[in-house]
Amino acid sequence: MDIVGPLVESEMDLLSKYTVTVQLVNHLAESVERAFVHEKDTKFGIPQKLLTDHAIERWHRSLAKILRHFVSYNQSNWDQWVNFATFVHNTTPYMATGITPHEI
Repeated sequence: MDIVGPLVESEMDLLSKYTVTVQLVNHLAESVERAFVHEKDTKFGIPQKLLTDHAIERWHRSLAKILRHFVSYNQSNWDQWVNFATFVHNTTPYMATGITPHEI
């Protein structure tokens, strides 16, 4: 799990590179916990332990690149495109495997 920008939380499965993004109201622990449990744990299960690597940082760079193509000039509508950008990531074949994160 990682928080990027002011208002997006991301978590990535290290094997498949499948990514979940959640838009946050703020960075308060209660908001992060609520998003983490309700948006991730209830859908995908509770991890035995949390690991991280540089893949999440690469994902954040990719997210910013994808959003640049769709967000308005004044950047006021970025929140409307986060789920779309995550979908694009999860349905694009990973170079190392040739398979999409969604398929794994």
